[in-house]
This record gives sequence, structure tokens and C-alpha cells, in this order.
Amino acid sequence: MIPTKEQLNTKWWHRFFKVILIVSTIIVSFVFVSLISNEGGFDWERSKYVYSFESDYSKHEGEERDCSYHSYYYTDDGVEGGRTYRRLQREGIIATSGIRVSFECGNLTLSEFISKYCENKPTESICLKTESFIPTSGILIESPKVENIINSEGVQSKLIHYWDWKIVTKDVSILIALLTAIIIGWIALLKYGIYKAILYIVYGRN
Repeated sequence: MIPTKEQLNTKWWHRFFKVILIVSTIIVSFVFVSLISNEGGFDWERSKYVYSFESDYSKHEGEERDCSYHSYYYTDDGVEGGRTYRRLQREGIIATSGIRVSFECGNLTLSEFISKYCENKPTESICLKTESFIPTSGILIESPKVENIINSEGVQSKLIHYWDWKIVTKDVSILIALLTAIIIGWIALLKYGIYKAILYIVYGRN
């Protein structure tokens, strides 16, 4: 006859089974978490740029870089520079030449820079006029005011890293749910499956 619960508690091998159950559950949990981590299951760190014209710029720590803007024109004879966009207009060079713009500020394009700048400083003159975008030879040419902003304000970008807590909360919740299911399944398999089967085989039905 299969021993009762009280009788099993007096058996050394039953107590040994409890130890195996606890230790194996811890090992299974550790292996599961390790596999998830090694497979890159968690990607909680994010990065973004903040800019010195934003009000919370000083609150962030990160790698700072100066933003730069340079415009120059080229002719069939080669590349020339040194004159402003308006002077090029007066000299009639723009009509027969191309304009190149070298711009670098975080991860923004030139038009994105103006949009973001105007979000933070909507009263600036460049934000009040639509003439900032001047199409020439199919290329979008920005107003020289952009270069003035970069140089006069010493605009900087800062790359910061942060944790996306919404993703962290979601992933941790899923991890806890999966881990709980695995632990319950493992305990059920050992205690109510394998162990019960061994008792049945050893002691028989009666």
C-alpha cells in the first residue's frame, strides 16, 4: 500500500526528494533566465540626442559634440567658398552653379534641425518665415540664418543613454509570468508525475 503523507515524512528518501525538488527548481530557474539573457532577450537601454537649445539639456549626462554648418558653392571650374549665400545671389552665381551644404548636429537632418529648434524657440525670426527653404537646382537650400544660429549660439548635441522603463516593466512582467509557469510545471512534473509514478511502481496498488 502506498504510504500516507505522515508515513512518507518519516522516510529518509522522501526528505531527500524534497531537497532534490528545491535544488532542481532553483537550477531550472537559473538556466531559464541565463538562456533568455544569452539570446539577447532583454534590450532595455536606449539612446538619443538632446540639443543645447532644449531647456533640459543640462540635466543630462553624455558625450557632447559641437554642431556644424557650412555652405559653399561649386562651378564647372571647381569648388569655391568664402562668400555668403546672399552675395552669391547678387553675383548671379547661384543661377549657374550648385550649392553644397555640410551640416552635422546629432542625428538631425537640416530640415529636422529647424523644426526641432522652432519647437523650443518659436519666436525666433527663422521660425516666423517660410522663406527658409529656397529650392535651387532641385536641391533644398537653407537660409544663412541656420549657420548664424549654429555659430552664434554654439549649438551642441549630446548623446545620452537611458532605460526605457515601459519596456523594462513589460519584459519583467513577461519574465515573471514565464518563470512562474515553468516553476509550477517543473514542480508538478517531479512531485505529481515522476514521484507519484515511482511510489506506484514500488508499492503497487494496494
